[in-house]
Parts: sequence; structure tokens; C-alpha cells
Amino acid sequence: VSLGSDKAHPYVITAEQLAKEINSDISAAKAKYNGKWVQITGKVLSAHNVAGMTSFYLYGEKGGSGLRIVCWVNEEVLKPFDYRGETHTFVGQVREVSTANSTDIGNCKITE
Repeated sequence: VSLGSDKAHPYVITAEQLAKEINSDISAAKAKYNGKWVQITGKVLSAHNVAGMTSFYLYGEKGGSGLRIVCWVNEEVLKPFDYRGETHTFVGQVREVSTANSTDIGNCKITE
């Protein structure tokens, strides 16, 4: 079983590490992570309930400027604003690596 192939064998990474990989070589990051499962830890910049889901924006770069990583949880999380400033870990599947604004990770579950 290769890393990232399923939920049980995710790449283990921080939001900051992922942002660095994307910024240093977008093609390599796309090849490595698009469609793959990751266990990602990061500080929550903001969280919002949107159409039955919750989006958690993680600091990809120090200070929250620049590239952001967004974890999408398939349910509305109670009081998402309470997560701001806290560090949490999510397991989810990378939808699309991007330098445009954010890299989205779908089917996320909060593991801690």
C-alpha cells in the first residue's frame, strides 16, 4: 500500500510543510498530493459553516498571509469560530494543489 492511497495510510504533514512544498515546486506537489489522502496539522485561521459543510482555513504560511490550506468537513461543526487560533489535525483527500488562493482538502475528519 502506498502512502496517500487511502484514509488508513495518509501522508503525515503540517499545513506549513505542505505550503512550502507547493511554493517550491507546484508540479511536484501536484503529482505527489492531488487525489491523495493526508493527515494534516495546522493552526486554524478561520472556520465557517457553508451549505451543510464546515471549511477550516489553516495557516499555510507564517502569519496567515499567502497560501492557505482549506479542510472541508462534510457536516456543519458546532461553533466553528471556537476553533480559531487553535491547532488541529485533520485527515482528508486533497482535491487540487493550487498556488492561486488555497489548496482544498475534502472529506475531512477532525482527529484532534
